Amino acid sequence: MQKSNVVKLMKMLKFGGSLVGLVLIVVWSAGLLQEKQAPGKMDALDGRLLPEGAVVHEVVALEMPTRVSLSGTVHSERRIHLSSRIPAYVKDIHVMAGSVVKDGDLLIELDQRELLKELAAAEAQLSLAETGYQRSDRLLKTNATTVQAFEMAESGYKAALAGVERIKVMLTYTQITSPINGVVTDRHVETGDLAGAGQGLLSVYDPERLRLDVPVPARLVSKFPVGQKVTVTLDQVATPVEGKVVEIVSEFDPVTRTRRVKIHLVNVKGDVLPGMYGQVAVDLDPQPVVLVPQDAVTAIGQLTYVQKVAGARCVTRWVTTGRRMDDRIEILSGVSHGDRLLLNK
Repeated sequence: MQKSNVVKLMKMLKFGGSLVGLVLIVVWSAGLLQEKQAPGKMDALDGRLLPEGAVVHEVVALEMPTRVSLSGTVHSERRIHLSSRIPAYVKDIHVMAGSVVKDGDLLIELDQRELLKELAAAEAQLSLAETGYQRSDRLLKTNATTVQAFEMAESGYKAALAGVERIKVMLTYTQITSPINGVVTDRHVETGDLAGAGQGLLSVYDPERLRLDVPVPARLVSKFPVGQKVTVTLDQVATPVEGKVVEIVSEFDPVTRTRRVKIHLVNVKGDVLPGMYGQVAVDLDPQPVVLVPQDAVTAIGQLTYVQKVAGARCVTRWVTTGRRMDDRIEILSGVSHGDRLLLNK
């Protein structure tokens, strides 16, 4: 009996020891027996380690003059729009767009038939009025008529004469001539068309008196004093031409907030045409400009970045680039004076 009790006691001790050991293992695994640390964040290092033998460039901002190009359009200083002063059919057209004409050249003829009929009737009326006037004049000299009757005959004669002269003047309107030496453009009618009074027929411009009209921002208008000479670069013209500021329009454009500056083009040749696109450059006050070697800039599609060096590491910084000057690139944003950049050597 005592032996069985001893066996039971041994089993209980063995089981209890195993249970205690298991509890200790669980407690140790949970870290309850170790010293606790307060929660926090581990410092993360940006970028990557600086490569061995890396070449580093220190950025220096330079004071450089800034040049701005302003765009404009070529216009003729003498551009005349010819219109019909009477309603008539177009009889004949002697020019086409691009024709070179001289002052007084016949450009368009309008149909005269209706006016010629009116002139014949007016001349017949004038003949009768003249006969009556001469008869009244003779009768007045012999006191065979009254002064009032003579004055009425005289008035009728003068009215008939004025009617004839009016129709003769209208006949001159059927001959459309060039008022200047120039080039024909914008022909709006063809032979047989009915031209209404005031309807535009064609335009003539003077190719030797051209100007460039440039919308200039308000802050730059002072750069264009009247009389100043400037250099104008024209589209499709190989060499720049000389220009002279002749006028500044006094009002602002309410949409663009610009004022129109008119620049006369000096000694232009026939290769300069109205409607051409031109540019004039303006030098501004020196501004700090950041220029870096091209080897410091990497492009990925439309995006560009540099590797900025900080201690022993380099970090990617996205940048906005501007002009290219030889082997350097202007950085508009993302890099400042004193930064150190990794060169892609």
